[in-house]
Amino acid sequence: MEPNKKKHELSISIEPKTGVPLNVNAALQLNLLVQNDAHMSIFKNVKKTFVPMLWFTQEAYLTANYARIIKFIIILESLGSITCYGIACIGILFISIGIFLYIRHNFRGEENQVLLSKRFINNDDITSINE
Repeated sequence: MEPNKKKHELSISIEPKTGVPLNVNAALQLNLLVQNDAHMSIFKNVKKTFVPMLWFTQEAYLTANYARIIKFIIILESLGSITCYGIACIGILFISIGIFLYIRHNFRGEENQVLLSKRFINNDDITSINE
């Protein structure tokens, strides 16, 4: 038997973000050790050797349906990050607007204050302003 590394090697392809195996190729061979045994006449002249008893190959692939689910999970992770940043930006915007309105409301009263009361205003001053 001539071993072929591509055919007989164990290989597993794993999606790095989720850890889901995408492709699995496994081959296994079980051997039996046969050697000289002086107590049994049938094995007196046998050389020490390994005899293949069982050999199998197993391949597993991710189906198209599961591949779509994995793709959705990966996209969902990205959307989650984007959504988090978007909500944080909206929150910062609302806080900024709230601070602006609070400051504007507290200082707005100064705009409507009367600088001179009526008792200090002369009628002559009013006429000179109107002219």
